Amino acid sequence: MTNMGRSLLICETLINNQPLAVATVHLESLANKYYREVQLSLSFKILAPFNNAMLMGDFNFDSSWEEQANIDKEYDDIYLTLNNGVESFTMPKTPKFA
Repeated sequence: MTNMGRSLLICETLINNQPLAVATVHLESLANKYYREVQLSLSFKILAPFNNAMLMGDFNFDSSWEEQANIDKEYDDIYLTLNNGVESFTMPKTPKFA
């Protein structure tokens, strides 16, 4: 889709003898909303066969962006859950990345 070489990496493991898929992704950044939505949708489709899965990484959007609505309802935004719904950034805003 893009020239940035984005990938979904999955590690299958056992936790307490239960299978778990742990996946990480770095979605498109900046003004690439469409690509982020496609990448997120594909990630959930790939993880759908797993009974237990975690998806983490750099999504390049926050809970106020439209992309948040595309998170599969089977998943929780654990950052918001653990921080009482309070959003924050992983890097400070700059004039280039606001």
